[in-house]
Amino acid sequence: MLRGTISSLVRFEHRDITNGSTTSSWRFRTRLELAYPVNRPKLTVDGALYLTEDTEWFVPMNEDPQQGRIDQWRVRAGVGYRWSFRTRLETLHIWTTERAADTSQFATDSRTIDVRVKLAF
Repeated sequence: MLRGTISSLVRFEHRDITNGSTTSSWRFRTRLELAYPVNRPKLTVDGALYLTEDTEWFVPMNEDPQQGRIDQWRVRAGVGYRWSFRTRLETLHIWTTERAADTSQFATDSRTIDVRVKLAF
């Protein structure tokens, strides 16, 4: 019996960025998610404490020499608790890196602690 879950998300997004002038671009994003229950047999059981992690890659799709190469990636990892079908709480550490424009090296852009309350209606 598989106790955890593996899922993915793929999307294309259009962005309009305004920093003195307006630019727009398309980018491809893909995310791989893993979750594993700690104290219950399944993630879908009320009262489940679970570990969660996902990694997301960002690829620009505009007319750019970097096109087709990952220019940013993000890792989220943390712990969650499922009170009921409708209510979950997660605490995550989020680490985002970006590729420097003048080099091919990735550098940390931000580190964040994120507390989420997820409500299903």
